Amino acid sequence: MKVIHFVNVIHEAQTQTGSRRQRARRQRVEEILSTALVLIEEQGLDALTVQKLAKRMDWAVGALYRYYAGKDALFAALQTRVLAEYSASLEAALARAYGAAPESARTTAPRPDSDRALEAVAFIAEHYRAYAAAHPTRFRMISLSLGEPRELLDDEQAGRVMQSGLTLLGAVAQRVQRAADAGALEPGNALARTLVFWSSVQGVLLMRKLQRLAPAVIDIDALFVDAVVALLCGYGAERARAEQAVARAREALAEIPIDLSTPSEDEDA
Repeated sequence: MKVIHFVNVIHEAQTQTGSRRQRARRQRVEEILSTALVLIEEQGLDALTVQKLAKRMDWAVGALYRYYAGKDALFAALQTRVLAEYSASLEAALARAYGAAPESARTTAPRPDSDRALEAVAFIAEHYRAYAAAHPTRFRMISLSLGEPRELLDDEQAGRVMQSGLTLLGAVAQRVQRAADAGALEPGNALARTLVFWSSVQGVLLMRKLQRLAPAVIDIDALFVDAVVALLCGYGAERARAEQAVARAREALAEIPIDLSTPSEDEDA
């Protein structure tokens, strides 16, 4: 019995030590990625190098290489983190805006499921618009990961990033499918619709630089609403309902902060 007890004590100690090491590693990974984001926000994406990051963190360059093999691996981890953060933020916001309210809390008759389902799709676009305005650096990283035609990463690193991107797009596709199931949209390929929807919304948001150059000609917010309404109508929504969905989604979002809490599972190199 003493031998068994001794073995159990050793096993428990090893488990605790391993757990502490894992927590310490996750904390260091979080420190690396957070500092890298600050560096990008201050100096731009092209300024990110392992050497500059090590200097900012007061680390030896070799210490960083124990976590990331190079800039590609670091950039892939950043993109994966930003996508995970945004996915969690969007899901939390959708749950707050469209989660079922207790019967006692309802002061008016609930709207039809089709209206709520259509509004949720419009809400996704509005959430992304607000996110782009509040976090332009992170928005750029998402746009690079999902829409940049240049090959910024090798196939292995790009594959890791794409998995996070597909998780986000898959969640959006589920909302598009719910709208179709509820009768707010005509039946169709939810994933194909999501890809067109997302690329269109992102394309309009990327035109914000043109608005700064020609503010009297280009109104991004108006173009954004027009694009979302046109897309919803193209998928079968009635125009009046589509316009109402966008207006209500914007009102709902005004009461919900864009939360960017770090996901519980950190991305290691």
